[in-house]
Amino acid sequence: DLSGDPTFTELLTRVRERSLGAFAHQDVPFERLVEELAPSRSMARHPLFQVMLSLQNNAQAVLDLPGLDVRHVPGDDLAARYDLAFTLGERHDADGAPAGLHGTVTFARDLFDEATAERLAARLLAVLRTVLAEPGLPVARVEVLDDDERHRILTEWNATGHTVPDTTLTGLIEAQVARTPDAVALVDESAELTYAEMNARANRLARLLASRGVGAETAVALLMERSADVFVAMLAVLKATDLGVAIEPQHPAYVIYTSGSTGRPKGVVLPHAAVVNYLSRAVEAYPEVRQSTLMHFSVSFDAGVTALYGALTSGGRVRVAALDERLPGVLAAERLTFLKVTPSGLAYLDAMSDAHVPTGRLMV
Repeated sequence: DLSGDPTFTELLTRVRERSLGAFAHQDVPFERLVEELAPSRSMARHPLFQVMLSLQNNAQAVLDLPGLDVRHVPGDDLAARYDLAFTLGERHDADGAPAGLHGTVTFARDLFDEATAERLAARLLAVLRTVLAEPGLPVARVEVLDDDERHRILTEWNATGHTVPDTTLTGLIEAQVARTPDAVALVDESAELTYAEMNARANRLARLLASRGVGAETAVALLMERSADVFVAMLAVLKATDLGVAIEPQHPAYVIYTSGSTGRPKGVVLPHAAVVNYLSRAVEAYPEVRQSTLMHFSVSFDAGVTALYGALTSGGRVRVAALDERLPGVLAAERLTFLKVTPSGLAYLDAMSDAHVPTGRLMV
């Protein structure tokens, strides 16, 4: 238990108390413990823990056989029973006084390589040196990263600045229509629309919406069967803020509902500037959206923004999957280059023998 920002000394006390409490109940049958905990079983990992640290500090056994010179010879590589296992043993000098620790790290090769395991062992040594030198230090302040790693995380990986065009979502799409008017933009089970056709339909509907009073900052709800026309209608709503009114990047683009971490849906207003900022980065990070993507999410799910608007602002082709279409069948029929899927969706695809993953990037 690390609550209360304990020092290392306090943490050791907590570990000692917890361990003694466990030893006081060592008469409980292991089968009963498993029954009470009911851990989820998996062939990929140990059901209770993935990392083990053990200290072997018993006296070294000596085998003395008359007429024989007996010595300990290390065996072959050990099979990894856990993701990581740190096994430490005490050393003693000729007089029997403690002379430090030695140890090994056993790791699962399907998760770690040797260099990574060595770095983890080095981090453990660094932590031990720190707490030995200052045992009153709060464990939250124990530094695990070295200087190069800290610079990489805080500076190199955090260098996310990029040029963001001073425009709107509709501006990005209009620009792409001008660049590739004859390229295919939207495809569903029964039809396909080029960029020019998609834009013309959206313009007609936008004028109708504007005549009904729709304008900048007007919320419009869509209730339609899932098809390419849904996304034409979404674009039309965006454009109805574009007729006779100067749309600014800070104007709202759409409202999306999210449960966040509370479980209660709440509306979040996304301005054009935020969407443009994301898309300008997304098409760089996922260049495959410029080719063929799949829109299989609910249109109210923010995960669909990358596959939909990422493609339509960069010349990509969006395949719209109907709600009753089996995703593996769509994947088998389409030559996708980009698919964004949740972990549960990926598990579903993995269970389907006829599923074909995209030739490009699978984003989870």
